[in-house]
Amino acid sequence: TSDNLATHFILPSLKGLLDHYPDLRVEVLSGVQPVNLHRRDADLAIRMVKPDAGHLTLKRLGTVGFGVYGAASYLAGADGLSLSEADFVGWPETHQHLPAAQWITRTLRGRPCKVEANTLVAQVSAVSAGLGLGVLPHFMARANGLQCLLPEIGADQTLWLVMHSDLAGSRRVRVIADHLITLFADHQDRLALP
Repeated sequence: TSDNLATHFILPSLKGLLDHYPDLRVEVLSGVQPVNLHRRDADLAIRMVKPDAGHLTLKRLGTVGFGVYGAASYLAGADGLSLSEADFVGWPETHQHLPAAQWITRTLRGRPCKVEANTLVAQVSAVSAGLGLGVLPHFMARANGLQCLLPEIGADQTLWLVMHSDLAGSRRVRVIADHLITLFADHQDRLALP
């Protein structure tokens, strides 16, 4: 899963699960590179892209909402600027497949971003420092006190819980899968809404 989901949602939720199942061992691998479930690099994965091949069991967990955010310090000096004229913090060329990156490219009409960063944590930091506007997940921007300029831009991403079908019946895997399904259902508004 992503560092952001691991840090803000998954890891803080594990205490109750592990108290209830003291023999359960959980390893959380986070990063942007997907794990190979067929090679058993992991038992479960949370992905923002729905896998379309393989012997996998999928469950839609919810949606991560994205909006345009800025720091008060940047917005004070950008009064009257249109979005196409504003400085943006965005994704490098290698990440242009992401809906947020595509939205920025369309909005800037070919003009480059002022700052590019390959993680959302770095982008939130840059936006918080007043380096420009950013297309950020609502939950991360809110946690950092950023101001929402546009809450709906069509860059929301669906979260998928994915597991190898051979493991779907495993009690150990099922306990964690059920925990994640409940966790994301309980926090859907926090993830999706500004």
